[in-house]
Amino acid sequence: MPNWVTELGFLARSENRLRLFRAVADKQPCGRRELQSAVDASRVTLSRALRGLESHGWIRRGVTGYETTPLGDADLDDLGRLKGTIRWSTELRPVVEYVPFECFDFEVDLLADAEVVISTPDNPLAPVARADELMREAGSVSVLAETVTNSTLDSQREAVEAGQEAEIVLSEHLLEMMAADDRLAEGFRALLRSGSVSAFRYDGDVPLTLVVYDGTTVGYGIVDDEGFPRAAIISDDPIVVEHGEELVRRYRTASKPLSSDPFGN
Repeated sequence: MPNWVTELGFLARSENRLRLFRAVADKQPCGRRELQSAVDASRVTLSRALRGLESHGWIRRGVTGYETTPLGDADLDDLGRLKGTIRWSTELRPVVEYVPFECFDFEVDLLADAEVVISTPDNPLAPVARADELMREAGSVSVLAETVTNSTLDSQREAVEAGQEAEIVLSEHLLEMMAADDRLAEGFRALLRSGSVSAFRYDGDVPLTLVVYDGTTVGYGIVDDEGFPRAAIISDDPIVVEHGEELVRRYRTASKPLSSDPFGN
């Protein structure tokens, strides 16, 4: 077994070691009494865990108490990222077949801290509700859309009436779908009539639906093969946000502006 697997197992097998490791990092330098209170462990358990962390070079005892080593700081950072990545991938597991990873031009571990909202039998529209909440709160949005719901259009109309500025790039397929649905069509016309929305038609399919909120947060809509919302992935990582902005720019450049009545009626 590789040494790194053994080292990871040493930490993962004991919640006390992990809690103590993090407590030393948060409170350093700190003495045994302070650590015992922080991790709520017996003196025997505390001593055993401290010896284990010291023997692996992750912490050391200084003049004024225990502190992490540079090696310990690096490994704790990596452990935090690994925990986030595993948490994120576990939450997405029920819908992973629908996630367009091929569209993510960044390392997916940047999504380790992303918020994941999954559709469940008890709350099948949870991803939509979260997207609507973000839409209503945003002062500006950039949208690349292959799918849309009536509630999202309603939420955006409320936001636009409150002063939101928006640019929207829609696929040819989505516009055709909206034209066939009177409520969707009228909701989109209302957005365009506001004067605060710039809309563009991309003559082709777009690979996913995403919204950049206020230039600081990006939300990816994950749908199944029938177009039903299955999940939302929401990130404020700067690289991920820039990726979202770049995708909108890329498709907007290849798109045509829409008139105030995009359906010609």
